[in-house]
Amino acid sequence: MKKLLLLLLFIPLVSIGQDDVTVVAVKSETKINTNIENELVLSDEKTTIKTPLTADLGNYTHLLIVDYTYPSFRNIVFDSSKQGNESLKQTLSLSVFEIMNPFEVDKKRAKKEPNFLKTIKNESYLYLYIRQGKGRGDDVNTTIIVRDWKNKQIYSATHINTGLNEILAPLIDY
Repeated sequence: MKKLLLLLLFIPLVSIGQDDVTVVAVKSETKINTNIENELVLSDEKTTIKTPLTADLGNYTHLLIVDYTYPSFRNIVFDSSKQGNESLKQTLSLSVFEIMNPFEVDKKRAKKEPNFLKTIKNESYLYLYIRQGKGRGDDVNTTIIVRDWKNKQIYSATHINTGLNEILAPLIDY
């Protein structure tokens, strides 16, 4: 019995000594990103007409979209594209002119040479050039030029923060 008691006393000591305690450290990081949108910094709306529209637009039947360059929502500048020209054509559809989009005239040639419509000459055609770009701050600067078949400027204007409908008003509302 003494041996049994002695054995019972040593068993807990032996079992405690054999326990391996493993400590696992957990490291966690939390990153909080807050997107703070800046307010738009826009100048006042401004229009400067360089060459006033003095020609009789009744002498012309077609309006050819030669060059339309516009900024996208990420300020990447797009040259003439199918979607851009289509939206411009829809806006111009309120005018009396037959609108010619280069992607509808010749799709393959428009992809290779987007400004090919300026090579098509006819006395009853007007040629439209519109360039929109980023200005100071968040401004959008737009230049519009309308030429006749002899490449003479009929109308020229620059606009700051002006909508496309107002820019095209001289062609639509005449």
